Amino acid sequence: MPETQSRVQFDETHLGTLTYLIETGKCALVLGPQLSRVLENDRTVPLRQKLARELAEELAKTPGMAIPDPDDLALVCTAYQKFFNGSRLTLEHKVGSFFRRFNEPEEVLRQVANLPFRVILSSAQDNLVQSAFKKEGKLWQEGYYRLGETQVDNYDENSQLPYIYQLFGKVLDKDVDHLVLTQQDQMRYIDSMQGIGRETRLPPSLLRAMQDCKGFLFLGFDFEDWYLRVLLHILHFVRDEQAVFGLHQSKPGRPLPAQVALYYSNQYQFNFLEGADPLDLVKALRERFGEEPSDIAGQQPTLNLLYLHAQADEESRIALDKALSRLKSTYKMESASIMDLRAGVEEETARKQMVEQANLIIAILSADYTAEEWLANDLTAQACARHGSERTRVTAVYAREAFGVTDGFAKLGIPVLPAGDIPVSDMNPDKAYQKIAEALQKIIDGML
Repeated sequence: MPETQSRVQFDETHLGTLTYLIETGKCALVLGPQLSRVLENDRTVPLRQKLARELAEELAKTPGMAIPDPDDLALVCTAYQKFFNGSRLTLEHKVGSFFRRFNEPEEVLRQVANLPFRVILSSAQDNLVQSAFKKEGKLWQEGYYRLGETQVDNYDENSQLPYIYQLFGKVLDKDVDHLVLTQQDQMRYIDSMQGIGRETRLPPSLLRAMQDCKGFLFLGFDFEDWYLRVLLHILHFVRDEQAVFGLHQSKPGRPLPAQVALYYSNQYQFNFLEGADPLDLVKALRERFGEEPSDIAGQQPTLNLLYLHAQADEESRIALDKALSRLKSTYKMESASIMDLRAGVEEETARKQMVEQANLIIAILSADYTAEEWLANDLTAQACARHGSERTRVTAVYAREAFGVTDGFAKLGIPVLPAGDIPVSDMNPDKAYQKIAEALQKIIDGML
């Protein structure tokens, strides 16, 4: 992004309203594709644009090939898929490999990671927002849209961690399924988001969180793009009590046309912030909060709770976390799952950092737990080494029966809840979780 030559003065009323909404957890941040950028020929360009041009250049090598607009990613992806006889495999491999090449977020995303947004919706399919959080040492939860499928509802309404949700899918470590890429995908996306055929709308808990928001801030969008209007429409994004702010970002020297601004103002109550780029605005907001935004809100937790568990025990983790809601509220605990970050070289380091930063660690034990070497050996050893030091405690919850899974913890004197060698799966779940909560309260009281 071009650097600002002089300090930008924002409307104090708008800035004050945004600060209040963010501070009270009532403002959702919506990030557009213009914020995912990469340096090219001494200037930054959107990743989506660079991807479209690389695909178009590859197609141009074929004699007589009609080349679509190289700046229209959906059009280029459609032509690329058609060139390979309609198969998505080559297209998905190319897109996945492309996005995995880039893991250096621009400063604006790193600044965003330091603002206390509860919900961040991203239209990008890369992992640059997550990379920004990693580099700033911040924890988060995340989810992504799965095109045409029943959605995974993993938003934790009781967690204080920010939740990043990618609206058009996400490039995973080894998979790129569910991405919205071609023109056909865009049409399927509209049907899917409207729930035609199956329960494919956004996850209910995320929708509730959005409905609770009183304000929305849109950064990194070209408001002339048609898909933004479609997205706002299918999200049923119009309520009179909302305060909606937008910062138009397009090609240099191309301001937002008056008729487009009028449309968004009339249809969605948009307030456009003029004369600045997103970095100016985010820096101005950070100044309102000071160096440590969470101190302003008075919500800095006294304990960081981390769940160690296998992916197969995600339901057990959710049930346990809900059972601990009162404890989390009483002791101002943040909770995070070790599965919030996915496996990979960088993720290995990030997970070790999560264990190092947590001061209450709960291992959810099962056969799947022992089957994951990185979990059962590496992270468990790291966690157990911290038990009892620097106001850190480790405990285990025996979720599902498995031979010898509790032995290592018992030998180290680490509590195994709710009843030693009896798993939760063999007990009344409500009574089991009640016992776990009571035991954890005693453990926490002993820490403070």
